[in-house]
Amino acid sequence: MSTTVTEIWKRIGQIADVHVDRHFVIDNKTHSNCLVDLSGLTNPENTGLLREVAIELFRRTIAEGRFDTNKAVMMVGTALLDTKLVELMREINESEPMIESLVPAEIREEKLFVGSDLVNSITPETQVILVQALLQEIKSVNKTIGSVIRPLGSGVRAISSIIDQSGLEADDFGVPFVIALRSVEVLHFDLSTGTCPLCSEGRPIVKNRGQGEEHKRHFPKYKGGYIDL
Repeated sequence: MSTTVTEIWKRIGQIADVHVDRHFVIDNKTHSNCLVDLSGLTNPENTGLLREVAIELFRRTIAEGRFDTNKAVMMVGTALLDTKLVELMREINESEPMIESLVPAEIREEKLFVGSDLVNSITPETQVILVQALLQEIKSVNKTIGSVIRPLGSGVRAISSIIDQSGLEADDFGVPFVIALRSVEVLHFDLSTGTCPLCSEGRPIVKNRGQGEEHKRHFPKYKGGYIDL
């Protein structure tokens, strides 16, 4: 019996930190209503769940991204969880082929590697998937695409994520497709250019996530007070 996305999501929620409709301090200039941390998925005891996530994400990405399954696909990871997903998807494709050729790759120090080999070029026919387990903001993604991948000769066909909290569309990233198992609406408030409405209404700040503890040290008398999750 196959595992549904709903079942997968329930299990992710038991492992990961996924909090919405709260008040978080991201850094000294940014507050948010949401905080997501998927790092627990990299723990060895959660390998089985991560594989189920990889299977569902791989199937959805290939289908929704309208990939030519007879042409090479390069899957590119950046952070630890991304590269684990890429390797699992390679294994899945070997056991149950969905595409003819899948090349796992990784970005390290703003350079692209396949294994230990530095990649100097990508053919324009190669279909590139950028794997971002947690898709957050546009700046780092656009830097990866514009500074690392495109100069090698190919664009990115799809961004593939477990959770998309960017609130953006594919066009914003300059790619045809953004594919995620779940999207979470996130609001970020830049204190350097305006005010935080959560502060204005006196919403309690979560102290034991993000930089809430440090905020309390600087503003111990904040009117909304502090809470722990």
